[in-house]
Amino acid sequence: MVLFQMLTGEAPFHSTTVQGLLFQHVHTPPRPLREINPYVSETLAFIVARAMEKAPAARFQSAEEMAQALEAANVNATYRLPSSQPINPAFQGALPPQADSPTSPSLNRQSLYGQPSQVNTPGVASAYGPQPAFGNTPAYGSSARVTHPSGAGIVAPPQRRPSRRQPISSIITAVVLLLALVLILARTGILPIFNGNSNPSSNTTQPFTENFQNNNRNWTIGTLNNLTASISGNQYTLKISNATYGQTYFPHPSVGTLPDKFTLTVKIEETQVDSAASSFGLAFRESENASGGVSSYALAIYPNGTYAVFKYDPNVSAKYIPLGQSNQPFSAIKTGMGQFNILQVVVTGSSFTFTINGKPLPGPVTPDNSYSGGQLALFVSGTNATFVASQVTLTTP
Repeated sequence: MVLFQMLTGEAPFHSTTVQGLLFQHVHTPPRPLREINPYVSETLAFIVARAMEKAPAARFQSAEEMAQALEAANVNATYRLPSSQPINPAFQGALPPQADSPTSPSLNRQSLYGQPSQVNTPGVASAYGPQPAFGNTPAYGSSARVTHPSGAGIVAPPQRRPSRRQPISSIITAVVLLLALVLILARTGILPIFNGNSNPSSNTTQPFTENFQNNNRNWTIGTLNNLTASISGNQYTLKISNATYGQTYFPHPSVGTLPDKFTLTVKIEETQVDSAASSFGLAFRESENASGGVSSYALAIYPNGTYAVFKYDPNVSAKYIPLGQSNQPFSAIKTGMGQFNILQVVVTGSSFTFTINGKPLPGPVTPDNSYSGGQLALFVSGTNATFVASQVTLTTP
């Protein structure tokens, strides 16, 4: 996983929850590495894919075995890039210099790990017969015995031999697994991200203003369950595509747990809508259980100018309970595509005060003290719709 991120600049799995991330680690094949970084050789891509196989028996059986495969791949590496293919800026500076001809393989360099594993060049069948194709097993735990569509051979396992380096290999493997675990926990918010905007001694969310110049607060990014989230041009774009019967999402940053008192302000618009059933807004004290059920409070506005305040509860049949809503359009809501609305909630314990574009909601909102802590989030719902947030601000007394 660490090598995948080093070669692509992104993690192989993305999820808004710890449970979702763990599910992907166990059941979801990672995206093919060469789709993200086409400059990675097929051989190296095969090595990374094999290291990330779901079935333990399909992976390298030791750190030494993987090191031998990487060394063999490096021996046969050439570094010529086609002049007609532009270099992806994301990998600028990470590629070897372009040459007029391929570099000579280092055939005479002594191996640091003993006899290297056999790594077949593209188009050469494996000497060990057909191997499981990466990411193409019909069910986890039973492997399909097929070769890679390109015809390239799979990294062949070396003959096992006694090694005095086994304790060192075990230490290296343990360190890599520990670093991977720390990265996962940090990105999912279980561990605080230590930077200038966080308090290392507390996991409580610190005040901030987010203008989406980058993703240093680890907002939900990628595609998951019909939602595609991306950050570009000082905007956080959330696109729902072909969600059956409409779906609701709570994309959020990894900034810690909300305090008892805070003010959350969100500037957001809808840029594409397919029906009046879409809605968007803000959410707070959001959390999820082991089954993916959401507990949260949310303020949502609709294309017809109405609004609703919900308490999401996975233990009720409808999954939510209205705490306040309007049957007639609220004049403060800007309707139509491309109209930014500024939504704000002031939270003091179980008391919530909402405003839309600076005007308080005309109807009452029932106080509720069911949830505390949790995290802040955006709220988007629909079947085929696109939403854009340009600013999120959290302040505390």
